[in-house]
Amino acid sequence: MSDEFHDRFDIITNVGTTEHVEPLDTQYQAFKNIHLCCKVNGVMIHLVPLSGKGHVGHCPVYYPFEFFRRLALLNDYEIICLEEFVRKEPDFLIGACLRKRQDNNFTEAKDELLQGLMTS
Repeated sequence: MSDEFHDRFDIITNVGTTEHVEPLDTQYQAFKNIHLCCKVNGVMIHLVPLSGKGHVGHCPVYYPFEFFRRLALLNDYEIICLEEFVRKEPDFLIGACLRKRQDNNFTEAKDELLQGLMTS
């Protein structure tokens, strides 16, 4: 990713995007890019398919709540919101709003972060 995007954005939205990033281990780079683009005190809003509910066949990756809890813990993000949404039966989504609290490197704990992601 180009350095011109580092620490550039106050708000980043991931709505219907990262669940299409494959293979699975490239999820790490996708969330690292979001981290790098977000300014300190910036907000990252994620709205992605919830694992184990609906969206069957929609995408290769589904997210459990624990993924966003780990993402926040490993990168010292504040969890502003972490909720389940029903867009339209049977589409269940997970909504996560996270604040980047400090200018730190993205976690190097790739395996720990990706643990529990569901694939179709």
